[in-house]
Amino acid sequence: MSFDWLDYLTLAKELAERRDEEAAMRCAVSRAYYAAFHIAANHRATRHAVPTRGGSHQSVWRALQASNVPDWRKAGNALRDLMLFRQEVDYQDQVSNLRWRLGNAINAAAEIVRLLHT
Repeated sequence: MSFDWLDYLTLAKELAERRDEEAAMRCAVSRAYYAAFHIAANHRATRHAVPTRGGSHQSVWRALQASNVPDWRKAGNALRDLMLFRQEVDYQDQVSNLRWRLGNAINAAAEIVRLLHT
């Protein structure tokens, strides 16, 4: 049985409701990113993505950005931006505007999923 990566997005939304807990909000961003990343990594547009010095994550969003399909390019750009925010919440001691940016991260992940399923 394979894992449904959309379950991470569902969990991210649940964690995002705990706006009084910074750890929950940071985890929500991370889970939203990984939901979008794994859906993108399993998408046909990234089937031949080859990890680069930037790693497998960079190869996925770059493959989408290089696509001839406008929605896939949008998804690649959004995934890159979401990855940068995920790195910020995972590695930085202070994150500015976390509550506000959290909503944007959840929406971006949902939009990436939508763009790749059209």
